[in-house]
Amino acid sequence: MKPTKTDEKVVNDVCPCCGVSGYTYAPRTTAKDVAITILCSILLLAIAVPAAWATEQWMEREGQKITHHRMLWHEPVESWDQ
Repeated sequence: MKPTKTDEKVVNDVCPCCGVSGYTYAPRTTAKDVAITILCSILLLAIAVPAAWATEQWMEREGQKITHHRMLWHEPVESWDQ
């Protein structure tokens, strides 16, 4: 008799070593995986840090423009002719 899909799943959900049900296979982490993770993290930081710095600088400049424009009183040009 051929086992059904549900029977195969039940067999695969049992740990081959201790027989615990609900076993999930997790492959071992290799040195290659660790190296790739580290390189991707460094690349992400190399992009994110300058982007955050540039954003902060831009926000500071724009904030200064807004406060400079609102805080300083400029005499209207029309009154200079009189």
